[in-house]
Amino acid sequence: MSALKNKLKKEFENKKLSGEQLQNLQRMQKTSLGKSVKNIWKRYAIALSIVFVMTIAGFMTINQTGSATVVEKIAHQVATQHVKLKPLDISSDKFIEVQSYFEKLDFRPVRLEQIQGALIGGRYCSLLGEPAAQFRYIDKSGNEQTLYQAEYTAVQFNELANNTAPETIYAKGVPITIWMDKGIVFALTQ
Repeated sequence: MSALKNKLKKEFENKKLSGEQLQNLQRMQKTSLGKSVKNIWKRYAIALSIVFVMTIAGFMTINQTGSATVVEKIAHQVATQHVKLKPLDISSDKFIEVQSYFEKLDFRPVRLEQIQGALIGGRYCSLLGEPAAQFRYIDKSGNEQTLYQAEYTAVQFNELANNTAPETIYAKGVPITIWMDKGIVFALTQ
């Protein structure tokens, strides 16, 4: 074994880099090391920037939604749903048929006599995370109006407990009247 070891030692001792080869190798190491250090710092800087931006955006979102009243939150959600008008789950001009469709709700939606348009159907939706019924009406001019009904829960709708008078608020350019009556929260687009 020592004979092999000696031969290998002599072989490697005879292999030497010329001065030019050594300089090229050292230059390549410096260039490679410099690039990798720069890349690491760039990656850290990008990661920190992303974390910073997301943190700021999170605080802004919490601040905006945290300062909005329940009525404003409902109005924003109703306006968004009203503008997008998703397809109806049930199409009917008979209130009893549409009302019966909402059997999965923990409350029974009620008919509002003050709505001037003709019923065209309904669909399940939600108000601030609570299951709700959406009724869609169309008036003589062809304008659609949506009525949202959700069961009152103190967790989501606590601000409405002492405020049963209808309140109209604009969201996304849509006037929305919101009120609570007999344990049901109502939101009606105009």
